[in-house]
Amino acid sequence: METTSFTKTAFCGKKTDNVTDNKVKEFILKDLSLRTNQNYNSRYAKVLNENYMKNLKNQHIVNVKSGGSPYLLYITEINGNDYTLLIDKKIKQGYDYPKIFVLNYRFSKDIYKGTLFETELTRDNNNNWFLLIGDIYLYSASSLQNKHIIDRVNIIHNIFEEKYIHDDSIICPPMIKKFFNMKDINTIINDYIPSLNYISRGLYFIPLKCSYSNLLYLFDKDKTK
Repeated sequence: METTSFTKTAFCGKKTDNVTDNKVKEFILKDLSLRTNQNYNSRYAKVLNENYMKNLKNQHIVNVKSGGSPYLLYITEINGNDYTLLIDKKIKQGYDYPKIFVLNYRFSKDIYKGTLFETELTRDNNNNWFLLIGDIYLYSASSLQNKHIIDRVNIIHNIFEEKYIHDDSIICPPMIKKFFNMKDINTIINDYIPSLNYISRGLYFIPLKCSYSNLLYLFDKDKTK
C-alpha cells in the first residue's frame, strides 16, 4: 500500500495509521472474503431465544462477551509488505466502508500468509485498552472452517505463545479469552465475571460441531456491571 492510503488518527489514546483510501479498503475486504468466505460484518453469533434453546442440548463451550466493540484482526501481506489490520465490523453512518486501523503487532513471517481472528476492542475500568481474541477463521492461509472450537482455541494459544513477538509499545495489547465448559456456568457468573476489570454483556455458546451456529445470551442491561 502507498503511504497516501493512510492517515494518522487517534486510536485508543494514541496515534496509529488509518486506511482512508476506499479502493484499498475494497481490496482488503474482497481479499478477506475470498480467503475465508467471511464478510467483515458477519455476525459472530445468533442471539439466544426460545427457538435456539434446544441447541444447547448439544456440546458447547462458553466464553464471556465483553462490553467492547467487535473487530476482525486480519494479518496479511500486500505488495510484499506485512500488515496487521484491525477492521471494524460496522460502518459509520455516511461512509461506504468500515474503519481499518494498522496496528504495530509483530508475528512470525508465516502468519502474514493470511490469518484472521474474531476480536473485541475493549477498555478496562482503568481506561486501559486491549484486544480480546475470541476465535480464528484463517491460519497461515489455511481455512479453519471445519476445525471445531477446541482445535481453534489451541491454534490461537500456539500463535501467541510461539509466533507473536511481544513489544511493550504495542497499542491495545492482545489478550486471549478464557473458555469454560457448560457445567461451569455458575462459576462464570458468580466468580469469574465479578473478577473481571471490564464490563461483560453476555455469554457466547460455541458448539463443538462446526455445522451449528454460535449463540449469544445477553445479560439484562441493568446487570451488565
